[in-house]
Amino acid sequence: MKNKKVRWVLENFPIIVAGIALFFAISFTTVNALSRYLFSRTFVWTDELVAMGFAYTVFFGSAAACKYGMHYGLELLSNALPDRGKKVLELLISLLSLVLICCLAYLAWVLTMNVGAKIMTATRISYRWFDLGMALGLSLMVIYAAENVYHRARALFQKEEAHD
Repeated sequence: MKNKKVRWVLENFPIIVAGIALFFAISFTTVNALSRYLFSRTFVWTDELVAMGFAYTVFFGSAAACKYGMHYGLELLSNALPDRGKKVLELLISLLSLVLICCLAYLAWVLTMNVGAKIMTATRISYRWFDLGMALGLSLMVIYAAENVYHRARALFQKEEAHD
């Protein structure tokens, strides 16, 4: 029972993090809006936490979309190709995506590690925590993109072996 819960959390980790981050971003935005309406006053610190919440939502949500193959794509070219051509094109796009995501993840980690002593004005939170959402989200995307390349390559070459 406990093992199933742990497995479920691990399998849905990017969605869970994105959902929690979005919940907090919406909550802090609501608190600030109500405070402005009811008390004619806002909390400066909420803007920083909302920005951080949206950053985590975007990058972990993108990782979830990558994991489940939910990124937007144009199928005009692939629909015009034969079945094998579609598989080759999908593999090439997956490889290109993996290379690009690896570069972005590397740069995100460089940014995160080199943020220095820069802190947010109101909350005094280090920008390292802000940038960490991008670095972790893109790192998860690398893992999911690599899995995607593996599955597409396997599907391409398995079909080829079946005809021999």
